[in-house]
Amino acid sequence: MTYALIGTSFKGQQSAVWLTVLNGVLLIGVSSALLFLLIRRREATITRSQESLRRTNRALATLSECDHTLLHAADEQGFVSDVCRVAVEHGGYRQAWVWFAEADGVASVRPVASWDNKATKMKTLPDPDMGQGAAREALSTGFPVVRNINARLGAGELFKRIASAVIALPLSGDDGTFGALVIYADEADAFDPEEVDLLQKLAGNLAYGIATLRIQAEKNQFEQQHAVLAAVIDQFMQGVILFAPDGAISYVNPAFERINGADRATIIGESIHNCGGALLGAPFVQTLKDVVAQSTTHTGRYVIARNDGSIVDVEAVLSPVRESSGTVVSYAVIVRDLTPEIQLENQLRHAQKMEAVGTLAGGIAHDFNNILGAIIISSELALDDAKEGITNQELLEIVLNAAERGRNLVTQILAFSRQGEQKRQTVRLSPIVKECLKLLRASLPTTIDIRPAIRSEEAMALVDPTQIHQVIVNLCTNAAHAMHGKVGVLEISLSDVTLQEDVAGTHPDLHAGPYVELSVKDTGHGMGSEVLERIFDPFFTTKEQGRGTGLGLPVVYGIVKDHGGGIVVESEPGKGTTVRVLIPRAEPIEEPPEAVPDGLPPGGSERILYVDDEEDLVATTGEMLRRLGYEVVATTGGVEALKLFTAHPGNFDLIITDQTMPLLTGTELIREIRLLRPDVPVLLCSGFMDEDEDAICEEARAAGIAEVLRKPVDRDEMARAIRRVMNGSV
Repeated sequence: MTYALIGTSFKGQQSAVWLTVLNGVLLIGVSSALLFLLIRRREATITRSQESLRRTNRALATLSECDHTLLHAADEQGFVSDVCRVAVEHGGYRQAWVWFAEADGVASVRPVASWDNKATKMKTLPDPDMGQGAAREALSTGFPVVRNINARLGAGELFKRIASAVIALPLSGDDGTFGALVIYADEADAFDPEEVDLLQKLAGNLAYGIATLRIQAEKNQFEQQHAVLAAVIDQFMQGVILFAPDGAISYVNPAFERINGADRATIIGESIHNCGGALLGAPFVQTLKDVVAQSTTHTGRYVIARNDGSIVDVEAVLSPVRESSGTVVSYAVIVRDLTPEIQLENQLRHAQKMEAVGTLAGGIAHDFNNILGAIIISSELALDDAKEGITNQELLEIVLNAAERGRNLVTQILAFSRQGEQKRQTVRLSPIVKECLKLLRASLPTTIDIRPAIRSEEAMALVDPTQIHQVIVNLCTNAAHAMHGKVGVLEISLSDVTLQEDVAGTHPDLHAGPYVELSVKDTGHGMGSEVLERIFDPFFTTKEQGRGTGLGLPVVYGIVKDHGGGIVVESEPGKGTTVRVLIPRAEPIEEPPEAVPDGLPPGGSERILYVDDEEDLVATTGEMLRRLGYEVVATTGGVEALKLFTAHPGNFDLIITDQTMPLLTGTELIREIRLLRPDVPVLLCSGFMDEDEDAICEEARAAGIAEVLRKPVDRDEMARAIRRVMNGSV
């Protein structure tokens, strides 16, 4: 029993040892396993940390390098391409794309830049749509889109798949999301939150860079456009002035400097309100006030007096410059020099006047022959009577009246054919109409009954009388042509009219207000609507070949429009034509009363030196002056007259001289005489007053000549002029 117990006890002890050993082994095994698991977990954690750090570092490297790229970016396309390149080369990403939304928004996108890692062993793109779907999703939501992609590789590796990841980051600006940055990584779950945050900053910097470069591009484009516009305005043939709403002049181009003659450097910075009158004339100032007050555009004609004393006619368009909101930010004045245009108009008008003179020439020659016939026959009869000792006063009166008619006819022809443009003056139109009718009566066929209807003797307008002559003659000769030399009636009327707003509004050239209406009505063949539409077109004519140039009515229209008026034509085939010319009426001015001869012309006893190169005129005028009581020394040349005066400078009380003479003109003679005797009074006579009246009068004033007379001068006119000069009233 004792043995058995000992054996049992030994076995128990042996089992306990084995259990202890087994427990130790198990403990060691479990501990080893746990330690292994802990080590692996630690290694995995370290690996993940290292991978996360690597990813963070690549995102940081990409962000840093892209910031550097932005600092040196020159254009948008280059910058976007560089960002894609940096993401691949510096960040280690597989691919990078930039997509922009099309005009229809996020419905469609277009790629604008991309970069690919050529060193990769992948044979295919990781994503067949190159991130287009992810880009659209990021555009539509405005948030980053991250997803994994599984792609099957090519032949020979049919069962091998590779995992990759893609992130699409929205690009947003002040106007919303406009694009997306799409980046591919070669591993799945590549984009952890830290990397996504950094890549979002990258996308933000990319969007900011794009916006900055666009602003810079717009600025560069604006500056380029501004430079081009500035160059265009600088080279613009028309003058340009820009001034601010407060009136400060900010710009004047060289063309205005050339037109005005002023130094533009002295104009810039000045107030247009202070110097506008000096630059463009006094009437411009009122226009300036109206345009600034009403913010409207106005076109007007002005006269610039240059510093050198010359005068320039210009057309100026003054208008406000508005920004997109409609606010006036500046004002512009566009100035056009009308000198070439006026010269061409004058040439055209003169050419047309010569055409009209040619049309009237036959009638004028006929009337002048009648005048000369009356003079010749009456003079022959008077001479026959004188031989028999008979004085026939009636015949001499016929001669005098015929000569007066001839003088008036020549005056009308010269006035009509005068070259250049006269100064406009406020005049009564009825005398102009009557003078024209005398000229027309002499030239138009006697089959035409000319009926004047002057309903307003006092109608006044600011006009160039010569141009109004031309308008009347053109319209009347056209009317006569329409009657083809047949029996007809030509009615010329003059009246005052006042246009109301509703009537004036139907004609582009007329406004409501008072007008003088000149109407020419004929009983000719009339015109249809097709001809009426073209009558003011240059060179359009209904006359047969060689009978007209088509310049008459266009010139008439130009003259009337230039006077601020308009023309209304009414015509029907077979019913004649009525042409109504409307010219703005002027306020009446007080005209000096006409001098009325009071008895015999005044005479005197002074000694006169009379000079003219026409022998007959020297003989007759000398005798006329002697009959007025004067002592006369008459000669036919300026050189001979100078010799006579030089020999006895104190013997003459008055010099009367012709202007146009051989060797020595009248003004040249007087200059020489003034050197000997500065105080001697002078009368100058000229037969060329209508050709260059202003120049002759200016030259006469410079020579100290008291008065200029137009040839032919009758006895009464000569006698009164002599007394005015001798009495010192001129």
